[in-house]
Amino acid sequence: MLSSDGRLSQRRAGVALAIALVTLGCAPRADAVADQTPGDAGTAKSVDAEELAAWRETVARLRGEMAEVAGQSSGASLETQARLRKLADELAALEKRIAERERSAAAAVEANKPAVRTSERDDRVAPAHLLETEGNPLPNHKFAPAVKRARAALADMESIKDYSAVLVKQIRLDSKLYDMEFMHAKIRHEPFSVYLRFLAPQHMRDREVIYIEGENNGNLLAHESPNRKGLVGLLSQTPLVGTTSLAPNSPLAMVGNRYPITKIGIVNLTRDLIQVGERDMRHGDADAKFYPNAKVDDRECEAWVFVHPEKREPFTFHRAEVFIDKKLNVPIRYVAYDWPEKPGETPPLIESYTYTRLKLNVGLTDEDFDTKNPKYKFPQ
Repeated sequence: MLSSDGRLSQRRAGVALAIALVTLGCAPRADAVADQTPGDAGTAKSVDAEELAAWRETVARLRGEMAEVAGQSSGASLETQARLRKLADELAALEKRIAERERSAAAAVEANKPAVRTSERDDRVAPAHLLETEGNPLPNHKFAPAVKRARAALADMESIKDYSAVLVKQIRLDSKLYDMEFMHAKIRHEPFSVYLRFLAPQHMRDREVIYIEGENNGNLLAHESPNRKGLVGLLSQTPLVGTTSLAPNSPLAMVGNRYPITKIGIVNLTRDLIQVGERDMRHGDADAKFYPNAKVDDRECEAWVFVHPEKREPFTFHRAEVFIDKKLNVPIRYVAYDWPEKPGETPPLIESYTYTRLKLNVGLTDEDFDTKNPKYKFPQ
């Protein structure tokens, strides 16, 4: 077994070796990708982005080891501490060198590459803000491949103008598990517009909701189900109750909902998945598993399962499942579970959203989001 001084020496040697390799020319080469065109001999070519990203990851890992070594060497000799400071300076110089090559490579690529659509972006390399945070090599986090996959799906969604689906929803609020809800949904992206007609349960059947971003003073328009028991149900189709205008975040609009109507849809779901994934990557370890052959109803999907073993801030779920439709390349199901109260118990459901019968780019018009649409049951 190595002594603490032996382990310290090994770590210092590893850091020094990496820096020496870079110094001797083993760093990412400026001629790693593009072939030279005839007559351009001697001209520097573009840097291999994957290679640069790998070196950035290496630097981040070495910085983490340096921090650990520094923490263990508080009682070390002055010579050891001086060597650590020198290695830290050399790492900083290496980072600067890589950054310079990245900038020159980016300039060369932009000057020579043809214009491409956003959906054709090469997302093999994680965004710069994911590469390093306080010495933590985030690309090694188990969530990183899923976040990158979600970003690729989000880029492809730029071609989606609208869609229709049957949304199946079930949530838990204040320890109460609500009934599963089924609703016919129409969603348009520009301007963001939503039409919902509830199909089940029976007491909600034929409730309708319309929201159009920037219209109706920012409010949603809704009328209650005529199947609802009591006076409200009886009066739902009369001028006495009729259509109600509500702020999306108002207490009445939020009854039975975890999120306002402004957050509905597969694009908002994907954005939230990316945001939560990036947040959780910065706050400790977790587990992620990929299942390439999953199904939602009759749809072929790939699935990701994420688990936070420990309940602590800022984690908001114990287990989450995301299903991405292989053909459409969009998430069609999200399920999250809370931590069980006792070991061995089944995790309680937090929320579940499934988009079935999803049809993209169906050509929705203003009439689909108009309370005067003759196919709808809004009181006139």
